[in-house]
Amino acid sequence: MGFAILTATLLLIQYGNAANLIITSPNASPTVLTGDPINLNISYNSTPRLIIWQYGNGSVMAIWTDGTELFADNYKNRLTIQEKYLSISNSTTKDSGEYMVRVTDTNGDSGSFNFSVVVRERVLEIQNTDTGIYRTGANISLTIRYDGNPSGIFWFYNGNPLVIKIEGFEYVSDRIISRMVLQENGSLLIYNTTKDDAGTYSINVTATTIITTTAILSGSRRFQVKFYDPVGNVTVKQSLQVVSEKTSAVNLSCSASSGYNEAVAWMKDGQSILNNSTYNLLDGNQTLQIMQPNRTFSGNYSCNISNAVSLNSGSLQLRVYDPVVNVTVIQSPQKVNEGAAFVNLGCSSSSGYTEMVTWMKDGQSVISKNAYSLLDGNWTLQITRPDRTFNGLYICNVSSAAYWGSGSLDLTVSYATLRATSTYSMMIIPLLGGILLAH
Repeated sequence: MGFAILTATLLLIQYGNAANLIITSPNASPTVLTGDPINLNISYNSTPRLIIWQYGNGSVMAIWTDGTELFADNYKNRLTIQEKYLSISNSTTKDSGEYMVRVTDTNGDSGSFNFSVVVRERVLEIQNTDTGIYRTGANISLTIRYDGNPSGIFWFYNGNPLVIKIEGFEYVSDRIISRMVLQENGSLLIYNTTKDDAGTYSINVTATTIITTTAILSGSRRFQVKFYDPVGNVTVKQSLQVVSEKTSAVNLSCSASSGYNEAVAWMKDGQSILNNSTYNLLDGNQTLQIMQPNRTFSGNYSCNISNAVSLNSGSLQLRVYDPVVNVTVIQSPQKVNEGAAFVNLGCSSSSGYTEMVTWMKDGQSVISKNAYSLLDGNWTLQITRPDRTFNGLYICNVSSAAYWGSGSLDLTVSYATLRATSTYSMMIIPLLGGILLAH
């Protein structure tokens, strides 16, 4: 049998009996907030056979009969029913109104009881995070949300009133007039923020007048607001201008031109640097100390400075000089005769960094001039049309900011003897032949 047919049948049976069963309740006029359950409790001195719960115009919500529970389709997901108890979950303002319960006992006696239920709008939890972190100069909104029409809005800053609106009364502090605006929904806008705007903002919203004797439905929230200047230009400096493998330690310092620094992190060639036996992070990570640096510590060091609203970085190319070693000079071609087109003296070194290459011949500096040409960043000394005057000791000096070394080669430009003898013979033979013919 369907719920509607069963209900009609039970009502006809019930209403045919005298209504002499006395029903009472501890709370005939319950008041709840939206979302809270509506609990309806009854008491009577009898053994029930049938209990029917109705709402408003008499529509049946639920039936209890001999321990069996039946629910109307539009209520069955929200109701909990027992013999002397009905609970409606997830209440809304539409649940406000008159409720009636009718009980019929095993003797056929029946009685009814009416409830007057009020479901009031709830001032919802004010929507925002407890801590707001913002960039100085930004426009921010301390946003709230609530149901219903509040009768009072109270904003405070560090305990001092900012705005009070209640029952036609309004107070606005001098602070809010300049850069703060209270919106219609109670949210607070702050324009062109500065560090002076940091602090604790609190709001209280009331849903009924304070004058009435009913309970004040209210919600409140505190906002801890912080402001940060963006991190300015980040500069990285080294404590020593020249760092070599003889250096015991070098410090790289990091600083920003402006802004509050919350975190400082270092990287070398894109890899994070942590405290270890070689790297020491000092002064809140703003100083990176490198112990016993060698050539492998050369590279790009970057420092990242960040706070809650921004990040900026700076970098430095660190060069750790190693000794200048294995300086050698090679001659090409290896044998040179007078009249050759050129001869090259090439200089090389196995050092990591070299900054200057110079040449000397027999203790005198060699520059690019006349027959001398310095090529490949001075690593090659080219001599054009060499003759015996270019013979001598050539020295290549290789230096860096921390070290220097040298290599040498003794150049010998040979005589063109064979070519000269052959030419002389060809000239003498015709001359002798002419003399002999003349005699």
